[in-house]
Amino acid sequence: MSRIHCSVRYSGDTIPTQKLVQAGENATLLIHESTMADDQAEMAAAKMHSTVGQAIDIGRRYAFFFAVKATSLAHSSS
Repeated sequence: MSRIHCSVRYSGDTIPTQKLVQAGENATLLIHESTMADDQAEMAAAKMHSTVGQAIDIGRRYAFFFAVKATSLAHSSS
């Protein structure tokens, strides 16, 4: 029986950074927190959050540089 290697990277609640992209190396799935809509980019930056578009962009970079298979957007609030 062969084993399938899968790994998950979860961004947490953060702004997009190059370190976040680099952390995705060898990930199978990226789960990226996306707190605000794209038209709220200024508020997102002030609160150190990502917009939906920024999270998708990070997912595309993961896919291009590290062959990540899928990106899932998430948001949890207290």
